[in-house]
Amino acid sequence: MNLKQDTLNNDKQTAPDCSGSPEVMKVIFSRYRKATAGSSCDDFRKKTLRTRAIAQSWNRHKKNIKKGVQAITGSAEIKAGNWGNYEVSKWYECTPMSLRNEANVKWAAFNVTTGKPVKILEKEIGHFRFQEKAIGQTYLIVAYMFEPELSTGIKVTVVSAEEPKILGIDITDYHDKPITKKLAYGNIINVHVRTAGIVGHHMNITLWEDDVDGAGHSDKNTKIVKYDKPAKVGSKGIAHAQFVMSRDYAKKALKNEGKDDETHEYYVTAFALGELKASKNVNFVYPKERIAETKDKLEGKAKPKEVIPPVKKKIPVQPVGTPRAPAIPRVPHTPAAKKGITSVTLTKKGTEQVITTIYSTGLVGKNIRFKLMEDDGGSLVDDELQNKIFPITGDTFILTTNLKAIPKSWGDDYFEGSEQELFVDIEVLETEAHFESKTINVDSKAFKVDVDDANKVVTLEGSEVAKKSSSCVCKEYDLIWGNKVSCDFRKKVVAIAKGLNLPQENNEGANWLMAVMALETGRSFSPTVGTFKKHKDNSKIGYVGLIQIGKDAATDLKVNRTDLLKLNGVEQLEYVEKFFKQDKFKDKLKTKTDLYLAVNYPNACGKGTEKDYVVYDSSKAAYDDNPMFKREKDESYIDKKGVKRYYEGKKGSSYVWEFEEAINQFYEEGKNHKTPVYSCLIIGKPTNDAKEIITYYIYKAGSIEKSIPKKIKDDFKNKYQYVYIDSKYKTHNLGTFDYTTTKEMNPGNVQGNNNVELLDARQFKGYSKDNIKLKFLTWNSDSDRWYINPDCFAGLLGAMADESIDYLGFNGFSDDLAQSVGGSKSHRNGEKGDLRYLTTNKDGAATLLEDSDFDFVNQNKFNDALYLFGWGRKEKMYSENFKYGKNEKTLLNHTKHMKKLGKGGYRHHHHLHLSGFDHSLILINSK
Repeated sequence: MNLKQDTLNNDKQTAPDCSGSPEVMKVIFSRYRKATAGSSCDDFRKKTLRTRAIAQSWNRHKKNIKKGVQAITGSAEIKAGNWGNYEVSKWYECTPMSLRNEANVKWAAFNVTTGKPVKILEKEIGHFRFQEKAIGQTYLIVAYMFEPELSTGIKVTVVSAEEPKILGIDITDYHDKPITKKLAYGNIINVHVRTAGIVGHHMNITLWEDDVDGAGHSDKNTKIVKYDKPAKVGSKGIAHAQFVMSRDYAKKALKNEGKDDETHEYYVTAFALGELKASKNVNFVYPKERIAETKDKLEGKAKPKEVIPPVKKKIPVQPVGTPRAPAIPRVPHTPAAKKGITSVTLTKKGTEQVITTIYSTGLVGKNIRFKLMEDDGGSLVDDELQNKIFPITGDTFILTTNLKAIPKSWGDDYFEGSEQELFVDIEVLETEAHFESKTINVDSKAFKVDVDDANKVVTLEGSEVAKKSSSCVCKEYDLIWGNKVSCDFRKKVVAIAKGLNLPQENNEGANWLMAVMALETGRSFSPTVGTFKKHKDNSKIGYVGLIQIGKDAATDLKVNRTDLLKLNGVEQLEYVEKFFKQDKFKDKLKTKTDLYLAVNYPNACGKGTEKDYVVYDSSKAAYDDNPMFKREKDESYIDKKGVKRYYEGKKGSSYVWEFEEAINQFYEEGKNHKTPVYSCLIIGKPTNDAKEIITYYIYKAGSIEKSIPKKIKDDFKNKYQYVYIDSKYKTHNLGTFDYTTTKEMNPGNVQGNNNVELLDARQFKGYSKDNIKLKFLTWNSDSDRWYINPDCFAGLLGAMADESIDYLGFNGFSDDLAQSVGGSKSHRNGEKGDLRYLTTNKDGAATLLEDSDFDFVNQNKFNDALYLFGWGRKEKMYSENFKYGKNEKTLLNHTKHMKKLGKGGYRHHHHLHLSGFDHSLILINSK
């Protein structure tokens, strides 16, 4: 018997030693020494066999002292959406019988598709289910008691639960609404292919013109265009494509079809895994008068187009003192339907109040929008003085308006005279039906004196001279978190705090409200933030808005959450006020903690001073749903990456003192977010009326406000206006520019589903006035990378104006399809781009960081300005280390060193790469 056989036999005859005793190890190593000893003439092969046998004996001994799970059983294939069950099939021999219980076992799933195991899930039981997006992936299911041992697991492949097929194709308009009528050329259509069992696969989508009789697809039809790249089936089983219906398609249809039809029928086909499916037809109309013209062009018979000079219309100017056109008399609307508003009346009560009476049938509980309007007569646009939403409480519903609480019309007294003509516009939100009252005259002195009106003088020549007083109304509402909201928003919050009898000194109560809304909205102050968006009003799931109103609170307030989503921040504050004015909170809002408890857990409101009062414990779902209030040491831990984690499913309680700490944290943080600018100090007006066009106000202090009017004038629907406000609050109109909308680009220029806006930077020709000057002096792209995101453009213009940079070299951002081109990979969606470094010659020419004409001082100032206006916040901008003075590794402010040589390398010694723009810094002010 050789040594190897003898060792194996001895192992079989010896019971496992689970203690890992030194005696066993002594025997094994003794054998090892004997096996490797001997004279120099020993056969080397025999020595090797002896050594290997001893090593195997040692490995078996190590295995014998293991404890826990040795093997599991279960399926090696799981269908997506179905459960796979796994059980322990074998224990290590040294596992005590008392521990051989699956209740002591933990389970884990590792994704091993790439070869490197990545833990994705940990459970207490061996039941696993995977979603469709996991189809084709490979996972490893492991059971363990101490540490996962990958060698004991089962490899699992996720397969489709359904037969692979194309279910159908939907074609919608640009807004993803069903197409119910003929469309004109130039429109965009969206294609959505619904599938089963082919998530992750690609398909070819093709647009056809149907010119062959009979239903369904035929290869004899005119093939218009194939989608530019195969569309990938997403995790929900849908592939998307988009076609811009060019007039060139009409020409192609006319050429191939040979008919004079005005209506052209189009459809799409989708092809994947050997299956082809066709959609229903959608119709496009081509004007009859253009058919002959197009055919002539196709046949080479087109006549030269006559050039007609444009006619310039003289616009009459109304001289000062000329009476206005009389207001058109208004009559009450009498609806034909039985259910609805029957009439609306507006009457005066004394000199400072007006009474609106709404007569209706069947509208109790429905919401209306109340607008108090000033009739400007003739063709002038009426001014909106008040806009509020109310629920109708009876068939006769009365509203009283105190004129002293609202400013008078924007019109000046030369045209308005001593009276203003008022009427009301009532909209039933459910039906969008409008009803107007007759017009009444009221004394203009009855209105509140607006600070802006009090601070300006109109001369007989019509010029406006600003005479700003030392006080500004917006300064009176200097609240914490003020840079997140508009002046109108802050005014309303102060008024609500007063109505709730919260502390008034230094706007303390209003600051409480701001802290509560900051906490509830995650510092965004967005009226649409929350989990409700994808749910319906009858669902108990989902919260929305400034104080996260859920189903129960919405019912108490008699409002639908879908209606709250439609409101801007100032409008939604009406419901914030109504929430806190409920009887259940009467005399309980004594502290800011009480104010927050009213929102988070109303039953605890009024207990704000009882620090050890239990708001809720682990028997309530709210305990684990709100980890912010887990502030005791045993409620959290720090993981291996240094990230704070919170225990779940563990017994515990959330006390008042924990809520107090949280709301105080947001209160203190908000002090660093007071507004640095006040819009009521602005001198001058934009070129275009900001009530008609979306306007970016870019303040010297670094703030950017995007003002969105209630109604955008048709001429300005695809335009943005940019206005710079200098340190003296003087306006500088930088220009009005067109923007386009296209689909977003993901890495690799793969088209996404969301829309992005792009603006051609070449539209900006420069600005120079009153020591404010900015201009792109050189344009340096051979790949048409001229397009930038409009928000990012505001930040760039702000930095240029701040430092008077009128000699900047523009190297490019994205192309007009939001793609990254010209050798760069990250210049997608107009969010990242390149600028030349500044030179002491101020000529916009190319320079290197090491060159003598590189302007180090002004470049750092410019970088600081870029950071001030939002750049380099989400990630640092890109540059390189370079030698400046004695420092061999100088790096520009707010940048990181980005240099890689060789294949796939990159340099940033010849340009500054802009990135990391923080869009959340832009204040959205919806009128």
